[in-house]
Amino acid sequence: MVLKKIAQAVLGLLLLLVTLLLVSRWWPASAAQQQARAALESPQQWSGRNAWPLLATLDHPGLDAAQRDALVGQHAGAFAQWADASAAQRYADQDAAAPQSDAPELPAPAAAPLPALAYCRPTTLEGCLAHVRGDTTAVVADLAARSGLIERIAGLAAYQHARSPYQPDVAAPLPAGLARLFTALPAHALAHVQGNSDAALAGLCRDMGSARMLASRSDSLVVTMLG
Repeated sequence: MVLKKIAQAVLGLLLLLVTLLLVSRWWPASAAQQQARAALESPQQWSGRNAWPLLATLDHPGLDAAQRDALVGQHAGAFAQWADASAAQRYADQDAAAPQSDAPELPAPAAAPLPALAYCRPTTLEGCLAHVRGDTTAVVADLAARSGLIERIAGLAAYQHARSPYQPDVAAPLPAGLARLFTALPAHALAHVQGNSDAALAGLCRDMGSARMLASRSDSLVVTMLG
């Protein structure tokens, strides 16, 4: 008898839950809910300069902002053509042949970029200052070789958002410069070690502002997570 009553109670709760779900599904949304949904579905209209071209070409020295915009814009156009031409093979028709070519890549810089520094990385931040203090001469040489890259990272502070110019697609490229952003951190640590703590603090605050911009004003989930 007790089990029967429990079963009836559970069945009643399930029926109530289904009823509530059906009612909520067909109940008209309020004006506030409609406005909230429209805000979520409409693209963000950020004002100011788009940092994506600079972020994508941090390893490309000697380019001005217009040249970076043009380089990334041309790549975005080539990617859109490839994405449209290969969409059926990649998504719609499982029996279709594989795409005849891979997605086009952004043209590489004329000179191969230097490898990322092994210190002051996300996994080694705790020992960053100690490493710079303990091997200052080598750090100075490393940063001197990457001075242009560090200057371009600092330039991100002049931008207000990072919107992808690429056609939405799972194969859409991410800006390669994301992996380079931590290059500036040992430069700030070095300034502090050399007695210029004001410059170190100013640089950190500037780069934190750039990171905040990337994390809050980008249409790319990956950029917002890594910014």
